[in-house]
Parts: sequence; structure tokens; C-alpha cells
Amino acid sequence: MACTVPTEGVLGQCRVPKAVPLKERFMAQLDLHSSQLIRVIRAKGGATHQKIDIMDTLDQSDAIEVKRECILRSLCAYLNEDSGKLIKKYVDIDGNDCQEEMLKMVLGIFVVRHERAEPTHDPEDIGIVLEGLEVLSEVRSVPFAVAVLLGLIYIPST
Repeated sequence: MACTVPTEGVLGQCRVPKAVPLKERFMAQLDLHSSQLIRVIRAKGGATHQKIDIMDTLDQSDAIEVKRECILRSLCAYLNEDSGKLIKKYVDIDGNDCQEEMLKMVLGIFVVRHERAEPTHDPEDIGIVLEGLEVLSEVRSVPFAVAVLLGLIYIPST
């Protein structure tokens, strides 16, 4: 069961030093550095299968949210990390399989797509899992989910 905390409320509480809103700062910095990140990621030798798939998706779409997601996934590949550990993809066939796997997740974002959906199509659902619990669902986009996840991590415990 997902928490009913609105994502705007979470991000409203999370501010980096000097009271700059986290979501706007995150997206602005991602957009500012995206062309340089793409250039560096494409130039890296020994391209992995994962990186090639991500770059193909990036080239196929003009949507800013898809480009941001591809950059974040590519950054994981560039750092020799599996982007599937942070952003877990599920196909909308049987919800029970997703729930069982989410129980094993410590921290991450899940993306549920239709069985025949292209990577450039909007997903059925995007959400955030912390310590096996779905804390948010129906998040707008993967980049927004990353910003919210950073906000959730950043919230100091009181």
C-alpha cells in the first residue's frame, strides 16, 4: 500500500542550503549538464549493451522527461553500476510478481509498463520503494521520482 503523502509536500520540506527548492534545482542542473553528460557517456570506450539500449531510446525521443530518464540511466552505466538496481522495470502482467520483488528492494524506483509498450511511451505507474515498502506511487516521471527519492533521503530524522 502506498503512502498518501503528496510528492509536492515531500519536496516542499526538502531544500538544499540557501533555501533552494530541490526539485527545481535538480531538474535545472540535470538540464544544464545534459549535453555534456551525453557527450562524455557516448565517448566512453567499451560500450555496454545497457548503454547502447539507453542511447537508442534517447535518440528516438524528443520528450524532455524521456531524455532526462535516459541520462540518469546512462550515468549509472557510465559509473559501472546497473541502472536496474536503482530504477527497476516491470511489465504489467501480474502484480504479485512486482510486489514480491519490491519487498526485497532496500531503496529504489519502480516503473510499470504495458507488455507491448515502447520505452518512449508513458508508463502505467512510477513509484518509490524504501526498505521494501512502496512509499509513493503514481509519480509523474522517473527524473521526478529520483528528485523525490533524494528528498526522502535528505529529510533529517527528528
